[in-house]
Amino acid sequence: MKLRSLFLTSVALTCVLALGCENTTSTDPSNLTVSLQDHGQGSGDPGLPGSKDLKLPDIDDPGVESPEAAGMTVAFNDGSRNSQSMAEQDLVNTLQLVSAHQISTGSGLRIALLDTGVDPNHSLLQGRIVAGRDMIDQDDEPWESADNVDNDGDGLIDEGFGHGTHLAGLVALLAPDAEIHIYRVLDDEGRGKANRVAQAISRAMRAEVDIISLSLGMDVPFAAVEAAIQLADERGVTVLASIGNHGTDLESHFPANYPLVIAVGSHDMQHALSDFSSFGPGLHVTAPGEDLVSAYPDEGYSVMSGTSTSTAVVASLCALILDLNPDFTPQDVADHLAATVNPGTGVPGSTGHGSINFLGAVQP
Repeated sequence: MKLRSLFLTSVALTCVLALGCENTTSTDPSNLTVSLQDHGQGSGDPGLPGSKDLKLPDIDDPGVESPEAAGMTVAFNDGSRNSQSMAEQDLVNTLQLVSAHQISTGSGLRIALLDTGVDPNHSLLQGRIVAGRDMIDQDDEPWESADNVDNDGDGLIDEGFGHGTHLAGLVALLAPDAEIHIYRVLDDEGRGKANRVAQAISRAMRAEVDIISLSLGMDVPFAAVEAAIQLADERGVTVLASIGNHGTDLESHFPANYPLVIAVGSHDMQHALSDFSSFGPGLHVTAPGEDLVSAYPDEGYSVMSGTSTSTAVVASLCALILDLNPDFTPQDVADHLAATVNPGTGVPGSTGHGSINFLGAVQP
């Protein structure tokens, strides 16, 4: 997270609050005020959206996708993994998870995952999931689905399927007493619209979540998403995003490179930056992101690598930190992550402050 002021037009911010705006370049505030009042914004809390979602125009929407879909890697259930494989994986020992959970478990914290949805029937997730919203199908069942069609013509079928369930499983493992709020903004190809992300962020704020995890990205900035993130930060919501799987110095990956976002990269179990992980001046911290075992739809378990998984790890750690420090602001959380990294693992301007110290971040 970088400390610098944001320049956002009132028009862009109002579009997010209204969750819809017919003309994002309009400079007539009276039209926007009417839109706010017409959709539940005229009474009550002036900073939260109303109960309806209007469709933001798709024109100039850059689209978003998961880093794994962009890198053409998939979570695949080959039947060789199970709950025991997940509980005994190297990640558990690397993070010193048992010791960390003796100090904090993320009790009462609410983590919003904006992704491909989730399998609500997976045993690992029973009692842990709160249905947010399916922003694609526009209903209240943000569950994963697959149509067995290569809709994006990239030679892979449903490569996004299982992505959200995998991340939710990691959060369930790492922050066992946190609530996981699900917002489906990506389809089974791991792709979606930026305007739906902005809408989902706004809905997550209305649900009073504490943390928003965005394992997705786009190559150009999008004003409505940035405005939604600014509002979340002002309301004390910590926002994280994956830095991407391009394996290069990358400054044009959003929302990770927005100044109020904790950008997360991936490292291996020896704290070396993963070959696939992007890096650069926007990167804040890295976390384990290689060969992580987690849940997969239909009671399966899969292995996945990517900055998406490392982002879920850090989002979980943020819940443990906030459990112990409920008065922390998003900037406090970012500073605490930076102050507790493993020494000598960061390179300023490249790999950020370094690799997270999961146990060290929750110790007195």
